[in-house]
Amino acid sequence: MWITKANLYLPISEQILRQVIDGGSDNLEKAISSLNVPQIASLLLLQNLSEMRNRSAYLHPERNLAGKIDILNSQLKRDALPSVITEVLSILNIESIEKGCKLLPSFGIVLLDEGVIKDQNYITFEGKWDYTFNERYGEKLVKPLVKVKNDMTGKSQIFTAEQTRIYQEIETQVDDHIHVQGYAGTGKSSLIMHLISMLDKKGIQVLILAERQTQIDALEPKIGQMDHVVIKTFAGLAYEIIPQDLTDRANQNMRNTRLSRVPMADNEIIRRFGVKSSGKFSSEFMVKAIHNTLARFCYSGDSSVQLSHMANGYVSLFDETTKRVVLEYAEKLWKEIVDPTTKDFKPPISGYHRIKWAALNGWQIPRRYTHILIDECHDLAKPMLQILDCSPQAVISLGDEYQNLQGKSQQRSNIIRNREVIHSVRCGSSIEKIVNPIIAIHPGKTKVRFHGNPSTSLDITYYDQPQVPDKPVAILVKGMWGLFEWAQRVASKNVNLSLITDIKSLNMFVDDCIELYRPRGVRARHWELFRFKDWDEVASHYHNNQSFQNIDQMLRKGYQYKDWEKTSAQFAVNSSRSYLLGRIEDVRNHEFQSVLITPEVVSPVWQAKQEDIGVASSAIYVAVTRAKHSLIVPQALRSWIEEISD
Repeated sequence: MWITKANLYLPISEQILRQVIDGGSDNLEKAISSLNVPQIASLLLLQNLSEMRNRSAYLHPERNLAGKIDILNSQLKRDALPSVITEVLSILNIESIEKGCKLLPSFGIVLLDEGVIKDQNYITFEGKWDYTFNERYGEKLVKPLVKVKNDMTGKSQIFTAEQTRIYQEIETQVDDHIHVQGYAGTGKSSLIMHLISMLDKKGIQVLILAERQTQIDALEPKIGQMDHVVIKTFAGLAYEIIPQDLTDRANQNMRNTRLSRVPMADNEIIRRFGVKSSGKFSSEFMVKAIHNTLARFCYSGDSSVQLSHMANGYVSLFDETTKRVVLEYAEKLWKEIVDPTTKDFKPPISGYHRIKWAALNGWQIPRRYTHILIDECHDLAKPMLQILDCSPQAVISLGDEYQNLQGKSQQRSNIIRNREVIHSVRCGSSIEKIVNPIIAIHPGKTKVRFHGNPSTSLDITYYDQPQVPDKPVAILVKGMWGLFEWAQRVASKNVNLSLITDIKSLNMFVDDCIELYRPRGVRARHWELFRFKDWDEVASHYHNNQSFQNIDQMLRKGYQYKDWEKTSAQFAVNSSRSYLLGRIEDVRNHEFQSVLITPEVVSPVWQAKQEDIGVASSAIYVAVTRAKHSLIVPQALRSWIEEISD
């Protein structure tokens, strides 16, 4: 039992209910014969919940349960047990009981655990329902839990049993390494904020590390005026720990401000290294392979560029000679990034280049920070973990390996304590039938069963054809093509639309799509499109993407800049009356009342090879666990879940 507040703790367990429901009508007599009076009364109450919801409020569930227990006790005094069971069987209906189970959150009813049921502390000496039980049991659940106060809002919060265990363990063993694997919606964000506050009050010098600047932006307002807490991205930390050694050209170069997210133009690399075509592969195609291989090296834990850093797609395409050429050029490009040999060729430095350089040199985090705290540890690349492993500080990390959208998160070293938080505060129990099959098939290591919140109701609706719902929802897409397509879909309904994703990036993407389709001599700028020379190359690369196909058809019908201007004019400030639209990668720290998942999120799982199933299933896992009360998903998701469950 982990729910701390309920209107009624019902004296029947989930295991007993499953036996009754799954056994069917033919086995109902056998199932009922093994139950006691409070459990039979609980079944009768569950059967009546649908009717009670539509009647007057005076039919309180607890009074209803107490009345049924009294009636059953009276019948047992008058008649033999077989006669009572026969009468109960004549009125019990499994379908109605199932409907009642779905209504438990609406009534604030929580099922009891087997151990509590056996103790029967909910029954008086006379065999009646004890009206003091709910309050007594609720207080018993709350008493050992940690109660914390939000310093900004002044509001108090009671941790769940799992959160309490983690908080107290860190508080009492603050100098030890610990990693918390917490499933989606288990309250990691709340827990980490109170951990930060607790460490700050102890006077501990804490460095909070994040991979992305957006994480920093979300944390900074909450941390406020804490005196002993510093926040940095790993890229910012790498810059700090690279020695200010003016005699070392490489270190001096890696500390300059030549940062960029966009790689150097292909023609500059072709010209500098003399990259030639290889067989049927053009020079430009070779440069794409070089960039991809170098990036994979920088995110690896290896000290040199190797064949293992070449993506499987390139490995299957290239002959041995071409592979060696790509690896050689990738190594040369890395050396030029670190220490340019000429003034006229200085490749831009990205944050991950600096992180890799710091990891290769084994540089440590400065000792003025005594503790490191990391949220979303699942996104950390191997070089980041190498920096942590060689540094002297105690590291507290929290994450969820199933939210790594690359499909496989890197693991910290084995010399730490691992803890798990598996009960969601956000998602209702109905989400379990989607999430647990994903966990089972995913390559992730944690296989403990995910549990939804039984006190929260989550309705799941499946659709055959995608359409914009009548009421505002958060619409989650896989990538930029889906973002473009659904922005157009929603705008065509003349409703308010708020973007979760960066509007500048989407505007640039749309402009580049139109430019590539109807060229005016301007090179594409968006990072997903700047390598393509024309629309034919784009179509060749994205031909399997359904959203791309819809955009392609739209452009063929004459879609132009003025059409996008009309669409973007409907973007509004986020409000309760706005539809929300964003990519999955932008919403991992969000939750929404209602969520619609587009077909492009689900379709990749049908084509995914075994080595790619992690990527496809992680996207679905993140998307479905954003919803609090309503989830609208493609029918194809139900079919896939049924397939992998079998």
